[in-house]
Amino acid sequence: MSDDRLTEGFPQLSYEDWLQAATKALEGQDFESGLGSRTLDGIRIAPIYGRMAAPAGGPGYLGRSAPGGWTINQRHAEADPAAANAAVLEDLASGAEMVTLQLAVPGQFGLPARYEAIAAALAGVQLDAVAIGLKAGDQYIGAVQCLAELWDAQRMAGARCRAALNADPLGHLAATGALETELWSSLEVLAHFVRQNADVWPSTTLLLADGRPYHEAGASEAEELAAMLATLVEYLRALDYEDLRPDRTLRTLAAGLAADVDQFLTLAKFRAARLLIAKVAEACGAGHAAAAVRLQATTSERMLSTMDLHTNTLRMTIAAAGAVLGGADTLTVLPHTWPLGRPDAAARRLARNVQIVLMEEAALGRVADPASGSGYVEALTTQLAEAAWAIFQKIEADGGMAKALQTGSLAERIAGTASRRAAEIKDGKRSITGVTTFAAKPEAPAGVAPHPPVAPIETAATRVNALAPVRLAAPHEPRA
Repeated sequence: MSDDRLTEGFPQLSYEDWLQAATKALEGQDFESGLGSRTLDGIRIAPIYGRMAAPAGGPGYLGRSAPGGWTINQRHAEADPAAANAAVLEDLASGAEMVTLQLAVPGQFGLPARYEAIAAALAGVQLDAVAIGLKAGDQYIGAVQCLAELWDAQRMAGARCRAALNADPLGHLAATGALETELWSSLEVLAHFVRQNADVWPSTTLLLADGRPYHEAGASEAEELAAMLATLVEYLRALDYEDLRPDRTLRTLAAGLAADVDQFLTLAKFRAARLLIAKVAEACGAGHAAAAVRLQATTSERMLSTMDLHTNTLRMTIAAAGAVLGGADTLTVLPHTWPLGRPDAAARRLARNVQIVLMEEAALGRVADPASGSGYVEALTTQLAEAAWAIFQKIEADGGMAKALQTGSLAERIAGTASRRAAEIKDGKRSITGVTTFAAKPEAPAGVAPHPPVAPIETAATRVNALAPVRLAAPHEPRA
C-alpha cells in the first residue's frame, strides 16, 4: 500500500507543527532537557525522526555476514574438566550451537590450558557438528594445537573444522596488562600463525579484533568501536609484512563487541561496526571481503548487578535483542548469576533460552537488517560511525593501537569516560533498575560458587597498565 493511502484522511503536519505542539505541552520546561538527551559520546538523541535512507557508501545492508539466524554460543570457564564437560554436553543437547572454552592463562581464570583438560572438557562432543571457541589470551597457539589434535583424533580436516580461535594479543594485553613476549614480536608471531593456517581451516576464524575489554573498562560506544577498528588495522598492518593481502586476511577475522542494556545504542553500534570495517576494507582495496568479517557479541558484564539478580535477566534479554537486530553473527549471553561466580545449570539454561526464544519465537534472525530505513537508527548509526572514526584517526595519528596501549593514552581517555558515567549514576541522571531505582539487597543464592582464581602473571616481556573493569556493586557506587 502506498504512503498516500496510509495517510489518507489524516491531517498532514510538518515538523514545525509538531514542535509547536510539543513546546506548548512542556509548559515552559526546557525543550532539550524535557525531550532530548545525549549519549556519553555527545550524540544527541532527538525526540522525533523522519524517514532516512541507509548511509551512503556503506555495504548493501548492515545485517549479519551470512543469511539466517545467529550462532548461539555458551562460554565455559570451569576449572574442573569433568564439570566443564557435563555443562558443555548439557548446553549442546539443549540448544547451544557453539561452546567457547575460557582457559586459565596468565591474567584470567578458566580451564587448565593443557591438552588433557581440554580433551576431557570436550569428551563426547562430535566436533564436526559443533563450532568451538577458544579464549586463550596470548597462549592461543598452544590451545589451537590441542584443538587440532582433537580434530585429528576424529579424522577431521579442512572445512569440517569449525572454530573461532580468537587470537588477539592486543586485547589480552589491554585486559591483563602483560604479554609473555615482547609486543612487536607477538605481532610477528601472530602474522606467521595466520600465514600458516589461513588456508588450512577455511571454516575457522583465526583473528579477533576485540572491543569488549574497553567496553568493560567503561568505554563509550564510539570508543569501543574505535578500539576494535584500531586493533583490526594493527593486525592488517602486521600481516602485510607477511605479504598477506587484506582480502585474504579479512576472511579469517572476527570483530568483538559488547551488547549493553541500551537496546538502540547496541543495535546502532553493531551496524556502525559494519560501516567502519567496510570503510577500512575499501581503503585497502578489499571492499568485497568486508562482509566476511564475523561480528561476535557478548552481553555486557559491566551492566550486571549483584543486588537484584533477576533484573540481570531483563538486561541480558534487552542486550541480546539489540545485538541480533544489529547483525551479530555469534552471541554469548552471560548467565544472570555471572557476577557472583560460576553459573549453575539453571542459570545456564536461562541464558540459553533467552537466545532460543528470541530466535525461534520472536524470529529476530529472519530479517537481515530490520532497522534499515528507521530515521532514529540510521541517524544513530551514522553519528556513531563518525564519532568512532574520529577517535580511530586520533589513535592512528599517535602511532596505532599497539602504541596507544604502550603509552596508556586510550586507557586514560576511557577512564575519563567511566568517571563521567559514574558521576551520572551518582547524580541520578542515569538510572539502573535494581541498583539506583527499586534497589534490593545483594543476593547470594545457593549453588553459586566463586569463579576460579585468576592465573597469576609471573613473567612478562611486555607490561602496560591494565584496563580496570567497571562493575556495579551497590547504589551509586560503581566499583572497579
